[in-house]
Amino acid sequence: MPTPVRTNIRIIKMRDPDGHISFDETRIVRHIYKGASSLSFIHSSLSSRLVHDEMLVPYEFIADDKIISPRYQFITYPYEWSDAQLHDAACLTLRIARICEKYNYELKDASAWNVIFDGCKSIFCDHLSFKEIEHREWWAFGQFARHFIYPLALSNTVSLNAHKVFLLYRDGLNHDDFKNIIGSKIYLSRYLPLLLIRNSRGQPSAPLLHVKKGRTLHENLFSLAEYLLRDKRTDKTNTTWINYTKERGHYGNASIQLKREYVDKWIKKVRPEWVVDFGANTGEFSYIARKYNSKVIAIDHDHDCMENLYLNNHGTKDIYPVIAELSDIVGGRGWNGSEYPGLIDRMMNKIDMVMMLAIIHHLTISEGIGVHDVFRLAHKITRCAAILELVNNDDPQARLLADQRNRDISNLSIEHQKALLQGYFDIEDSINYADGNRELVLARKK
Repeated sequence: MPTPVRTNIRIIKMRDPDGHISFDETRIVRHIYKGASSLSFIHSSLSSRLVHDEMLVPYEFIADDKIISPRYQFITYPYEWSDAQLHDAACLTLRIARICEKYNYELKDASAWNVIFDGCKSIFCDHLSFKEIEHREWWAFGQFARHFIYPLALSNTVSLNAHKVFLLYRDGLNHDDFKNIIGSKIYLSRYLPLLLIRNSRGQPSAPLLHVKKGRTLHENLFSLAEYLLRDKRTDKTNTTWINYTKERGHYGNASIQLKREYVDKWIKKVRPEWVVDFGANTGEFSYIARKYNSKVIAIDHDHDCMENLYLNNHGTKDIYPVIAELSDIVGGRGWNGSEYPGLIDRMMNKIDMVMMLAIIHHLTISEGIGVHDVFRLAHKITRCAAILELVNNDDPQARLLADQRNRDISNLSIEHQKALLQGYFDIEDSINYADGNRELVLARKK
């Protein structure tokens, strides 16, 4: 198995006047500044309740101005989430906000970036986002709308998946852009009340929020948010790739079964702690890795495949769905590109096995990426091994892709690919199938 990782301590100045964090591979230390508005919350019974109910990341004091909490092993970000994940993050945020209000606390930040996923289970991670209520309005509602309501509303009305909003806007979608994109469709939707938002804080206008007897303005905003989030699509069946495992016809059932058997055999042999499954689709081979207690980062560009995987594993902690285009992986985000590390950086020194099944030929033919560059990426990410599917230039699917793009793939033979592979890996085992047009390879990192 891989050698232990050298411990590095990093410090991040958060966009929060209450403190900053430092962390290594196993823990996060929050340094709380003098007079921080969140300090009373951190000492309160409310925080203990949220931790107990698994809504807030656990923590303990190591000094009057420092708390430590466990560092979750792999973090995903809103621009990598399916709509269902963002919806669950919104519901968690609202649930916490409602509980806090009963204790006279509120969330001063209602950001999607303050929610993390431990596998397919959401949890709030920012201990400094809480303060005592001073005014009878929820200042953070505008941010909640930008990060949750507007992106999910667009997904439900104009089929723009919410994660794409965060690829464009780190701080969510502003009100004017939302109105311009949704257009006249807003008049036939439940989102019509959003036209009444007027002020710079993103708060709805006063007539909409007339406070009924026995209710607070916070409660009215919570109820409005819950009403606007009530629509949630869960039937993801409208993309090319969601039915791939049922409809693939470029090799027969015997070859598919052989492929599954060898993936199973090799994962059992290597026993990787962490696996990344590139082109995971709906998780056919991710599930095999999980069978051997591996934690799996399942990556696919198709939103609906990842949403299907998330919904089918809701609440579990061993599969991490990630929406990402392998040919265009996003780098670091935020200030200086360091607040939110890129996907490759988050996987470095962690992954014991890379799986690239039925994807390499798409990268080389459809995207024009060199085979050696694909192998170099696999070598860079894994600490131990890789399972790779090599597709010959006579394969029907490879020929179809080449014809669609008018590309010459005469040099894309399995033997040529294996020769390039040996610059990065030792081939430990292999199996040929699909009428000799495909070869599955177990490779050990050099």
